[in-house]
Amino acid sequence: MGIVREIRDAFNTQIESILPSYSRSKYKWSFADNNKPNSKSIYAVRIGSAGTISGTNQTITQERLFEVLLSNRFESKGDNDNDLDEKIIQLIDDHEALQVELYRRKLNISRVLVINAIDITEPEIDNENNIVTMTATYTVRFRLGV
Repeated sequence: MGIVREIRDAFNTQIESILPSYSRSKYKWSFADNNKPNSKSIYAVRIGSAGTISGTNQTITQERLFEVLLSNRFESKGDNDNDLDEKIIQLIDDHEALQVELYRRKLNISRVLVINAIDITEPEIDNENNIVTMTATYTVRFRLGV
């Protein structure tokens, strides 16, 4: 198994362990296609771009981006957006819980050197389907072919 597949699978395993109320989305590349009435508390992991960096010990060291999308349904009451606000705070808390665990465990893969730069998007709100999504982008540094 290639290291990128191993990292992606480890992300899925960690999310399922840390955030058990989330289920894996049916669509990860067309994430908006998940916006159906029964899509509540879903996640996706997407593989992003990569580049090599200076390594040591005659190994190739690479940094690759991985995106974790968390999404939840909110109730639209018409006269306020309190439920949306609560769902956004919950997404922030869930991303934080995941981030802390990933920093500590480095996905439990010995070839992963560090999980560093993490960017989290502002909430993407789909008012038509009452769904809010936030995406965290992780930079994972690892060694190839060790």
